[in-house]
Amino acid sequence: MDIEWDYFLAHASADVAAAEELYDYLGKERRVFLDSRCLILGDDWDAKLAGAQRRALISVVLISKNTASAYYQREEVAAAIALAREAGDRHRVVPLYLNVDPAHPDVPYGLRLKHGISLGVDVDLARAAARLLDLRRTLDGKRAASVERAPKPQVSSKDQSPESLFAEGEAHYLKKDFVAAHKCFLRAAEEDHRTAQVAVGYMDWHGQGCEKNRARAFSWFGYAADRGDANGQFFLALMYSERHIESNDPEDLRQDIRLLRLAAEQGLASAQCRLGVRYLTSNHGVAQDFREAMRWFTEAAVRHNVAACGQISALFSTGLGVREDPVLAAKWQRWKDEQRARDRSEPVPLPWSEKPIKWPDRGPSPPRG
Repeated sequence: MDIEWDYFLAHASADVAAAEELYDYLGKERRVFLDSRCLILGDDWDAKLAGAQRRALISVVLISKNTASAYYQREEVAAAIALAREAGDRHRVVPLYLNVDPAHPDVPYGLRLKHGISLGVDVDLARAAARLLDLRRTLDGKRAASVERAPKPQVSSKDQSPESLFAEGEAHYLKKDFVAAHKCFLRAAEEDHRTAQVAVGYMDWHGQGCEKNRARAFSWFGYAADRGDANGQFFLALMYSERHIESNDPEDLRQDIRLLRLAAEQGLASAQCRLGVRYLTSNHGVAQDFREAMRWFTEAAVRHNVAACGQISALFSTGLGVREDPVLAAKWQRWKDEQRARDRSEPVPLPWSEKPIKWPDRGPSPPRG
């Protein structure tokens, strides 16, 4: 079915003022259906609402203390959940919590598992609208990425597999032929090659072989991350962190931490080290915790991450979160230098080529206390 509306706003009657304020923010850029603004005299409102919701891309459900007793809104919630299950990305459901906690037992069934927006000190309706508009732009980029067909590079076979296209893309990338690399990666990514999705996202992000396109990079990283790719999760976390510098939205930091943790738990050393840095400081969405920082630095260090070795050396040198121990600090510094020398003797890895290591067992062990 064709999309007629970008957003369908579902709300309790008592929350019409908040819904109309949100409508005003969103309506400046997008097509928004709100019953109080879109129905005219003589409309069969039940049929009009149901049809508009079916032809909307995103159902925004305003949740408040009034929702539990709002029969028609709960019907719209049930319809939205059913549409999302049937249509997948063609219909998204976003809860917007006005004055209730997302864990409250009165939150309608099916919404608690949906990632939503909570109003509070840092997030008002204007900022919530900005995030919803950002979501719409992201979906635009995702759709463009899924349908875009770049001109085919000069290849030896018209029927290459995604694996061979990806390998050819890496060969072009190593030769710094970024245009040809991007074309190969894009074709492989469109065939659902996860690492190619990360690679083309990285090139879109940095403008290698193409115009810089953060929305498209965000989409490709998101595709890979949703399928459990650790590098996709890591790079998507970096994009959220980068965006937070501009938006100052605490939700960006929460997404950064969530994605870093997913990648770290898969054994991606870069994510483990960065997660350790997040715990080492107190301004990245988690409380400062030196013990947790040391845990993640150690996980990364046993996977031979040079930066993590340096962080551990610094912690033992200063005594932050651990017993001050100049001897162990010196040992970790030497270990860092040995790992750096080893890395320099090997070919420079491609940005997306780091392999998650669930159970590290390569090379000599790092120093122990």
